[in-house]
Amino acid sequence: QRRVRGGWWISWSPFVGMFIAKISRGRTIREFVNGALTAPMIYSFLWLTIFGGSALKGEKFAAAESNSTAYDRPFCCPAHPDMLNWVAAAASSAGWEDELVKDLPVPTDQYTNSGECTKTMIEMWKSGEWRDSTDSSTLDDFGTFYNVTKNRYKISISDDNSVARFSCIDVDDMWFTMMYTYGATGTFLSVVSLFGIVLYFVTSSDSGSLVIDILAANGDQDPPTVQRVFWACLEGAAASALLIAGGKDALSALQTASLITGLPYAIIMSFLCVSLLRGLAMEFGDLNPYGADFKYGIVDPFATWNPTLWCAFLKNIFLTPVVLYRVSLKMGGSAGGAMLQAVTGYVLWVSWIVLLIADTQVSGLYATAWICYLAHAALVCASRAAVREHFSINGNVLEDYFSSLFLYSSVAVQLDTAFQKKGLATLVPLPYKVEKETLQQP
Repeated sequence: QRRVRGGWWISWSPFVGMFIAKISRGRTIREFVNGALTAPMIYSFLWLTIFGGSALKGEKFAAAESNSTAYDRPFCCPAHPDMLNWVAAAASSAGWEDELVKDLPVPTDQYTNSGECTKTMIEMWKSGEWRDSTDSSTLDDFGTFYNVTKNRYKISISDDNSVARFSCIDVDDMWFTMMYTYGATGTFLSVVSLFGIVLYFVTSSDSGSLVIDILAANGDQDPPTVQRVFWACLEGAAASALLIAGGKDALSALQTASLITGLPYAIIMSFLCVSLLRGLAMEFGDLNPYGADFKYGIVDPFATWNPTLWCAFLKNIFLTPVVLYRVSLKMGGSAGGAMLQAVTGYVLWVSWIVLLIADTQVSGLYATAWICYLAHAALVCASRAAVREHFSINGNVLEDYFSSLFLYSSVAVQLDTAFQKKGLATLVPLPYKVEKETLQQP
């Protein structure tokens, strides 16, 4: 089953981030990048290259040997799932019940088109291979043989385990199958692999329990050990309950839910990346912390108790083109140009809504609808970039566009207040003394 690894990392980012931050305290940024990012990346690259290359080499070799005479059968995937039904249908049409399966006539067209694996399994049975006695060859016995052979991938792996067709093997069995292709060291490598898996789970549980313990202890960096043991046991009990209640299906549902929770974290992480970049720029003197900035942030309508701001946000959901008109005039634009910009904004916004509604009746209109919305976001982005340049506000076009794309109403609030008295702020709040002197200046 394919998983989105990026989604895993994002959903786990609060746990992993807090744990790495705790163990990296006191280190420089270079040490952190090399130890927590570069080294694991190189290790993962080497791991996937070595073992992935080995698996690909084994796959190509098994595929090539399937057409040679070095082995007594081809290395192929388990038989077609309908093969047992073909045999049963042939038995029914022949009036056959208890005769030997080796005498059962298999329909020629089905046998011919069934593929090498199906032919191999039928021929193995007819020849008496893998049977204790030719007397126990009823249809039920053949069904048992079919299921056992299919589930154990006997026709995908050589008898000495030195050759394997990995594409025919379940994901859960691929690793240990590859370990056994190394001959006498296969058992030792499998034991080492099991030890590594156990170590991985134990360390992951320990670090996860530590983070949960810190959160539950209201941010205490050194919570009681007994409390951490409690959380570790609770995690194990929850995982065991899921396995007992629903097995793999329950775990798959939980994993899917964790991937879904990664979506809001992806948005938060995007803001955190920008904040980190600006914080470092201020730290090294590349960015003036007291430079001009918009009075309200993009997420302020959701993060502050300000009914006036809420009303402005809700109003601008529908009146953003009006704000663009006013901003264009204050920037020195002509009345005709400002009106054209406002009308274009309204046409794009209304078209987006209308086309989405019409898509319920005419399939395919949603694509045009979202093109209109992207164009509307580009229009808002152009105004925000112009205002930033006018007031020398730090930022870039990418920030402008994504802000306009996801929260165009908040951008409209920023643009509308920028030209008001005290409509701007600073990146970092001014110290009280500096702020007082600044306000007293004429």
